[in-house]
Amino acid sequence: MPNYIVSPCGTSLLTGGASNEERKLLIQYANYKNLQDIEPEHRFLLEKRVREVKNKLMQLPSTEVTRFSAELNALVKFYQGKFLSGDYHFLLCTDTWLGEQTANMIREWLESQNNKMVVEVYRQPDLQTENMEAFQLALTELAEKFEAILPEYKQNQYRIIFNLTGGFKSVQGFLQVIAMFYADEIIYVFESGSSLLRIPRLPLKIDLEESIKKNITVFRRLEAGLLTLKEAESLPEMFIFKMDEEVDFSPWGKLVWNRAKEVLYEEELWPEPVEYVKFSDKFVKQINALPGHRKKEMNERIDQLVKALRDKSYNPRSLRFHPIEGKKMGKCTHEFYAWTGEDDRVYGYFDNDVYVVDRLDDHL
Repeated sequence: MPNYIVSPCGTSLLTGGASNEERKLLIQYANYKNLQDIEPEHRFLLEKRVREVKNKLMQLPSTEVTRFSAELNALVKFYQGKFLSGDYHFLLCTDTWLGEQTANMIREWLESQNNKMVVEVYRQPDLQTENMEAFQLALTELAEKFEAILPEYKQNQYRIIFNLTGGFKSVQGFLQVIAMFYADEIIYVFESGSSLLRIPRLPLKIDLEESIKKNITVFRRLEAGLLTLKEAESLPEMFIFKMDEEVDFSPWGKLVWNRAKEVLYEEELWPEPVEYVKFSDKFVKQINALPGHRKKEMNERIDQLVKALRDKSYNPRSLRFHPIEGKKMGKCTHEFYAWTGEDDRVYGYFDNDVYVVDRLDDHL
C-alpha cells in the first residue's frame, strides 16, 4: 500500500549552523514573499547561504542527513533508509521565499533517494505570520484543500501519514487537528531523542451534529457568504473567523461542517436557507420521499442555487440554472439539473424577487 505523506517544512535547515549575521538576516526577512523585495546586499548573502546549505545537504547520505534536517530525520526513520517507489510526498511550506527555498532543498534530496516517488512542494498563499487575519484565511483554504484531496487518495488505497517533526509551531498545531480527521498515522521525532514516535489513527467521533442540526440554516448561510455578524453570535466562536464586518468559517469550523453535512444532508430536504428561495409543498414531499443519497444531492444543489441567484457569474455545470427552452411547464420558467449525469430537472419560477422551486420532473 503506497503512502501519502504530509510534511510541513520550516527553515531550520537554513538557521542551523548559520553565523550570527546570517541568522539575523534570516529572522529579518522571514516573512518576505519575494526575493526582489530583499535589499540587494542582503539578497546576495541569503542566496549564498541557500546555495551552501543545499550543496551540503545533497552530499549527505540518509545515515547523516538525520542530524541536519528535522523533516528528513523522521522520514528516514519511517522508511528505515529505503524510500519506496510510488509514494507521494506533500511538502507544505510557508508563503515566503525562504520557506519555499527550504522545501525545494528537501524535495531535491528526496528525489535523489528515489526518483519514482512523487514530491510536491506546496506554497499556500498567505501562510505566514506577518498578517494574522490573512494567516487564518490561509489555514481555512488549506483545510479545504485537504478536504478535497486526502479522501480521494485514501479511496485509492493510500495510507495517509502526517510527519509533524518539522515546520513552524503555528502550522503544526493546525495540522494536528487536520490529522485527527484524515491521518492513518502521525510520525514525530522529539528533538531530544532519536526514536521515531508513531501514533496510529485514533477513533474520532465529533458529537456536534445535534448542535449543527439546530443551526443548520445559519451554517448554510455562512457557507454561502451571507451570514451577518449578528447572526454569527448564535454559533460557537471556534466555528467562525471574524474580519471587520465579514464572517467566515474557521479552519476547524469548515472541517466539522463538511463532515456534518455528509450525514445531515441525507436526513431530509432542509428548509430554505435564504428568503429569496421558496420550496413548494409538492417539491418538499417529492424529495423527502427519495433515498438519503438523493436528499443529500438535492440539498447540495440548493446550496448551489442560492449562490447562483445571488451571483450571476456562478452557474456550475452540475447546476446549469437557465430559462426553460421549448415546451412550456405551466407557470414554471426556469430549470436546473437535479442529479449529476441524469435527465431529471427541477423546475421553478420567479414570484417577484423570490424564486419558487416548484417540482422535480422529467427533462422536457
